[in-house]
Amino acid sequence: TTIAEAWATLADTFAKASRIHFKQIKDQIKIWTKGNKSIDEYVCGLTVRFDELAILGKPIDHEDQIEKILAGLLDDYKSVVDQIESKDSPPTITEVHERLCNREVTLCAAATSTPFPTSANVAQYNRRGDYNNNNTYNSRTSTRSSPSLSRFNNNNWQGNGNKNNSTRSFRPYLGKCQI
Repeated sequence: TTIAEAWATLADTFAKASRIHFKQIKDQIKIWTKGNKSIDEYVCGLTVRFDELAILGKPIDHEDQIEKILAGLLDDYKSVVDQIESKDSPPTITEVHERLCNREVTLCAAATSTPFPTSANVAQYNRRGDYNNNNTYNSRTSTRSSPSLSRFNNNNWQGNGNKNNSTRSFRPYLGKCQI
């Protein structure tokens, strides 16, 4: 009936430290792994649970917190884990989080880089007007037609409407892909 009674009821219901409540939070910490989560989600999820235990009067030791954070990571983070574990004193959770975020950025950058090797199919144009590449494509003997090949004729570059085309020379492929 009073505000004080409402607060007392809320405190008894939600803030009272029960053995079952501790066990639930500890079980959540045990099964919490990075998986497909971002580093922010992973570390935040653990720190929220660490804080819940501290609020309930059962804080987890700082070294145990760091160990749990490192234990739930994927093998991609092994280099960072090894660096952190080799220190004499455990770093803060903020420092661990920062190092893991840096590693995550490196992994994301590596994943988005092109998986194909940088190579080119060299194309050459000779004096007879043949267009040859590594697949020995010859414009005079092939039945295929190519719009890009129709521009080559007797060492002249055609198609730009300029009457002084004979002064232009063919430039060979230099290995720069425009795709």
